[in-house]
Amino acid sequence: SDDTVTPDALSVLHDAMNEDCDIVSNQTHHKYKAGNTQISQHIERFINESQTYNIGPTNKLYRKKLFDAETFNIPRCIVYGEDLLMNIRLAFNTEKDVILTTKNIYNYTKREGQISGTFSHTPDYENTFLIYLIESIPLNIQQQYQNLIILHCLKNYREFWGYKYSVKDRDKSDFYINVKKIIQKNNYKLPLIEKIIFYSTNPAVRFLAINIKKIKNKLHIK
Repeated sequence: SDDTVTPDALSVLHDAMNEDCDIVSNQTHHKYKAGNTQISQHIERFINESQTYNIGPTNKLYRKKLFDAETFNIPRCIVYGEDLLMNIRLAFNTEKDVILTTKNIYNYTKREGQISGTFSHTPDYENTFLIYLIESIPLNIQQQYQNLIILHCLKNYREFWGYKYSVKDRDKSDFYINVKKIIQKNNYKLPLIEKIIFYSTNPAVRFLAINIKKIKNKLHIK
């Protein structure tokens, strides 16, 4: 309600649409080159590149045929991240690549009190979101996306509550238990720093490791 789009927003998206795509997305981050670019692996970007790939609906153009009964079938308890679930469902309804256009069309206004800045990410909420994230992926191909789901969960664990909880509270949370099960079931090998963040019993050590991870991400160090 407090953001705006540029006067040419719809025409920019419409002009980029063609018969070989069903979704046009506007991106202004430096990692994408200027002009229109055709990309694949759209699902991967939605799930795991939220910092560099806008997961919201406000900068996109979709073909109407992508929408079905499940697109907006998201419970009211999901108040943060519902746009990610919607976009994942839409993306699975097409096998075509996505067109990226880099001309800015969306003006984001950051202010005090907005939900993205005040929402409290709790383990209970993350577990509920994890359930609906998995359900948003077609059952017959869910196994293909297990590693991406793990990465998504690890990112949220780091960013929202990785060092705020005691070991006792962390270890008994359904979110932590379920992520641990997914990691073990898929024999996922955690990198050393992720292993420290996820398994360490010392909050100070987790805090230090999380901040090292943040610095590495900013410097684009793997």
